[in-house]
Amino acid sequence: MDSRPLKVFLCHAHPDADKVRALYARLKADGVDAWLDKENIIPGQDWEFEIRKAVRESDIVVVCLSKQFSQKGYRQNEVRIALEEASLQPEGEIFIIPARLEECNYLESLKRFHGVDLFEERGYEYLMRALRLRADKIGAVLQAKRSWLPNITIPRATSRKSAEIKKPESARKKLAETPREIPNNKIQQKSETPVPANELPDGWETEWQPAFESGKSSTEQEPTEKLEPKPVIVQKPPRKWDTRMVAVIAGVVVIFAAIFGLLWNQWLAAVPDIATVTPTNTVTFIPPQPTLTKVSSTSTFTPTSPTKTQMPTLASTAISLPEEIVDDKGVKMRLIPAGEFTMGSEIGAEDEKPVHKVYLDTYYIDKYEATNFLYEACVTSGVCDPPRHVNTATNPIYYGNPQFDNYPVVSVDWNMAKTYCEWRGARLPTEAEWEKAARGTDSRIYPWEEITINCNKTNYEYCIGDATEVGSYSKGKSPYGVYDMAGNVWEWVADWFSVSYYLQSPSSSPLGAASGETKVLRGGFWGSSMDDTRSSNRADASLTAAQPVYGIRCARDANP
Repeated sequence: MDSRPLKVFLCHAHPDADKVRALYARLKADGVDAWLDKENIIPGQDWEFEIRKAVRESDIVVVCLSKQFSQKGYRQNEVRIALEEASLQPEGEIFIIPARLEECNYLESLKRFHGVDLFEERGYEYLMRALRLRADKIGAVLQAKRSWLPNITIPRATSRKSAEIKKPESARKKLAETPREIPNNKIQQKSETPVPANELPDGWETEWQPAFESGKSSTEQEPTEKLEPKPVIVQKPPRKWDTRMVAVIAGVVVIFAAIFGLLWNQWLAAVPDIATVTPTNTVTFIPPQPTLTKVSSTSTFTPTSPTKTQMPTLASTAISLPEEIVDDKGVKMRLIPAGEFTMGSEIGAEDEKPVHKVYLDTYYIDKYEATNFLYEACVTSGVCDPPRHVNTATNPIYYGNPQFDNYPVVSVDWNMAKTYCEWRGARLPTEAEWEKAARGTDSRIYPWEEITINCNKTNYEYCIGDATEVGSYSKGKSPYGVYDMAGNVWEWVADWFSVSYYLQSPSSSPLGAASGETKVLRGGFWGSSMDDTRSSNRADASLTAAQPVYGIRCARDANP
């Protein structure tokens, strides 16, 4: 079988096109089968299909980083798709190398890969060394220059050994013939046999030191392996507690205990007896009352039991609706009450701006992502088509396997997601509906209240390396009790994608752009960075894309 050239996919941001084109030309001249979108995609081709195909066929993905790349607004769709496709391949199948074109920060999702700085003097050489090692491992062809090859040196073996290690026969014989010398006159005796380690006095041990040629000091020569190492008995004084220090510590403990007891008694004396607070009334516990937004004079509030988890403050509506319902297919849905919320983000990409207020009517949204079990019921009914793939990144049989019944269904395109929701008597949520359900009305960055993210709140940044069972992250719930709206799997929404849509978006019940080429995805997936799992982050894909990280969540109007 003839060897083939090493295949390298170059991933970059559009503003760096000229620098990456120069790198592409240099790699091609050095025998690398490099792939660059501007050079390899011809007009009329499906660019998303071609990029995914090129990544799958590559041996290495070189991610060209820059200050522009690190700014979310310049990370184009092909970059996201390339990294997403690479993350889905089996471990070791695709090698990822972050390559910095200039001084800039690494993305969180790439920090686990060792990178190279191409702007440094020997940066290209180091890149070629990495490519050479990869080519050798997989049997690919790569032109080699002497300067690229690693300069490997073998360090001199040390002669120092532990006293417990078994010594060569010659060393043991030499030790038997050598008088034992112990400094400080602690032990002054000679013997024809070595002293076993367990017979040495407390605080002493045997050390094997390198041998040097006679007549020269140890600073003038390296240890030689031709001479046997010699044993030297050295003193290691045992630790002893200073009795004065023990007394001081004990005294400090006693003083602190006395002060604490005095303060505790004073506090108890200052607190009045509960029974005397209201001598003429029975003392009862009144749970804290949430603040309500008054809508009409007829609004009422019934406090929930203090033993239950308190839901965030929600505006009361004129007509009382249950906070959770179960639809005809047995799916739990959560109530999102009518009102305004803040959509978009000033810290996000350009397609998340401008930040604006949006009013939405009351609606329900799925509490969990659509599962394999529920989707299979739709397939069995003859309405839905099976997912495009039955496997995921680490599970060869994912769909149709009872072990994963309660995991999110994936490998569905936009039309398949729409069909599933309609089978349930529901629909895909709009972008605005999805974002409000995820972040609430207080402009949260993530569904939870804190501004930090970690693997205890959501499945992202390869915490698990694949999808997890729906509802696994109770700490990551949204303000309305909706699970997995950050990470796990991307979720299709109804809207067409438009970069500039927010500039003319209506302030009430927006339905997205009137037309487009791609549909919107929200929430990120198990390999997404902390930036891509923000509630305001927007992504998109073609209607026919059905990757093993694309899933479903449905919504429906509230019917009083």
